[in-house]
Amino acid sequence: MRIFKVAIAVISIACVISVIITGCLGKVSGPSQDFVYPLKVGNYWEYDFSSEHFDSETGEPSSLGPNTYTTATAEIIGMDTLEDTLETYVFYAEDDTSNINNLNSATAHINNAPDGLYQYASDGASLIAPAKPKPQETEIHFNGISYASTDELMARIYNIGQSLLSFPASYQNNNGQIFRGLAYPLGIGKQWTVVTLSEANPLHRIVKRITDWTKVKTNAGDFNCFKIQWLWDFNGDGIWDDNLVGYDYVSEKGLIVRELRIKGIIITDYSGQPLGTVDIVQRFELKKLDLK
Repeated sequence: MRIFKVAIAVISIACVISVIITGCLGKVSGPSQDFVYPLKVGNYWEYDFSSEHFDSETGEPSSLGPNTYTTATAEIIGMDTLEDTLETYVFYAEDDTSNINNLNSATAHINNAPDGLYQYASDGASLIAPAKPKPQETEIHFNGISYASTDELMARIYNIGQSLLSFPASYQNNNGQIFRGLAYPLGIGKQWTVVTLSEANPLHRIVKRITDWTKVKTNAGDFNCFKIQWLWDFNGDGIWDDNLVGYDYVSEKGLIVRELRIKGIIITDYSGQPLGTVDIVQRFELKKLDLK
């Protein structure tokens, strides 16, 4: 199973909420809350990634989907100018989250602006930008929509090509829209739109909201982070979906942890025969970084 990939400038994405708070040491205070995402050529992040399936009723591990444990990396490899005037950083990410020893990679063009972190274009498929979904023997159903694979569902959750900071697949392929992964200045209570309903996107809305300022412990160290909640409206009915729970933990060093829990996925065979219902729990956790 190939989970999505982040090809944009921040670090790929996937989140788990099954052990939410597993790295949190408690609320903190301090002057370091005023920061922007660290963009500099040579900056490098490395993450442990896990994706696990659990029976929705019992909470026990489920055999209805493959579990994945791998490493994802992201690096700013250079700068590029778009449309002759727009200076961007080139963000490169790669990982193997497909359980088939298939390395996925992607690049994205991003930069900070006074009001946020933006992605302007991207190419490829990595933890940051999902590639073409791989076929599988079962069909999955979530929020009234059927998918041929988990990859296809993940691509929809992150709007095809979203990175850990949530960006679109490409500037050209989104009718010229530019997506904002972070909104500056950062602060508790801040809320902004990542994906808006439109003619090109008639059913799918994503908003992010900062809910807390807390300390997170990882193998790469302890970090003071903004806790950023993802909010999804899959069918455009104006109601946030409570069976999708996602959080990013972002510090002045970049994305530290991403957690995601997708609840109540119905698994069937291709004849429509129910096989069971599962929750998918994913987590990215920083294990190494090198900032210039």
